[in-house]
Amino acid sequence: MDYGLVTEVVPAESLLDRANALADELMAASPSSLTRAKHLLTSSAAAGIDHDLERAILENARIRCTPDFKEGVASFLEKRKPIWQEPD
Repeated sequence: MDYGLVTEVVPAESLLDRANALADELMAASPSSLTRAKHLLTSSAAAGIDHDLERAILENARIRCTPDFKEGVASFLEKRKPIWQEPD
């Protein structure tokens, strides 16, 4: 998921100094604004994960209705190679 949070790239030797400067900027900001921004970012990520999980669950249910799924389970239980059908 791309949040567009990369706004700056610094050389490795400057990273700690830049991180400390950014931390100072954040600490000077309103605590309630920082809390709400953090909540917004985490809830947005969670919503994306929930959506992806819902899609995966639906697709998994659809797959379980296919002849290939049934053949796969049967061949496993019968300890034989599956015989796949050509797609329609």
